[in-house]
Amino acid sequence: MNDKYLKHLTEYLKRYKSLESLILNLRGGEKITDEGLSNLSEGLRRIHSLKSIDLNFQDCIEITDDGLKNLAEGLKRLDSLQSVRMNFSNCERITDEGLNYLGESLKGLGFLQSLDLDFKKCGGMTDEGLKKLGEGLKRHISLKSLSLNFEESEITGEGLSQLGEDIEIFESLQSIHLGFSRCSAITEESLFSLCQSLRMLDYLRDVDLEFKYCREIIDYSVNTFGHRLKRLGSIKRIWIAYGHLKLYEYEGCGSEKSEEPEDSSAKSEKESDSSNVKSSDSDLGLDKSDDSRDGVEESDDADDSD
Repeated sequence: MNDKYLKHLTEYLKRYKSLESLILNLRGGEKITDEGLSNLSEGLRRIHSLKSIDLNFQDCIEITDDGLKNLAEGLKRLDSLQSVRMNFSNCERITDEGLNYLGESLKGLGFLQSLDLDFKKCGGMTDEGLKKLGEGLKRHISLKSLSLNFEESEITGEGLSQLGEDIEIFESLQSIHLGFSRCSAITEESLFSLCQSLRMLDYLRDVDLEFKYCREIIDYSVNTFGHRLKRLGSIKRIWIAYGHLKLYEYEGCGSEKSEEPEDSSAKSEKESDSSNVKSSDSDLGLDKSDDSRDGVEESDDADDSD
């Protein structure tokens, strides 16, 4: 897969002006560059009916901040977009600047209900980029599902605390997943600050956090976090991976566990994989309805991302 392929794909997109759902799995496209994302953006900006977009650029190592800038230009024109899922894990050339472009594009969306972003092993991410992303989300108070993965980034406890403050405005939020494994500067204080913010959300049901190998996140801090958060009446599930294969779980009415299960690594891997696009390389292309045409899907109903 390369830029020429995306340019060819863009020509097909231009034919589907009533498209509502788009899934592209470009994982491992080592020859895809910023130019390819510019071509894709050109096609996206013409599909004003699009409600759900799912893009997987994992391991596309040539993509840089300019690529996100190009993509953001197309995204911000999609007035009907409700669900955004993008995976840029292992794209090591993406930095805070790219997050800034993405945050700016989110400001232009009017009905965002679900956001899932994976920037695992994008080492150029810091608190500043997370702050810019948070600013882009501030108008989306009706957001119901949020998933952010910044494993092995330079984000610190200060950035996590700021993210918690930004999250407080999502009064309809029901599900949250945050991944900060191997972020060595995450602190116990920032975990408690996040807890305080989450307790402001009356409809929150599902909390999924990853702090593996964050040296300050220990049994005491995790147990205290869980004990405080489960007082929120709406909570149905808390899942926290931390330390070296440690796991804290709480489900429903009082079922609480903090342990080091034998299959902990498998469980962690399974949960981590859930943040990636669930399609194979053979799915590359687009979803389509009755008119099958090179992988494009046009659905009558909006993608319900709740």
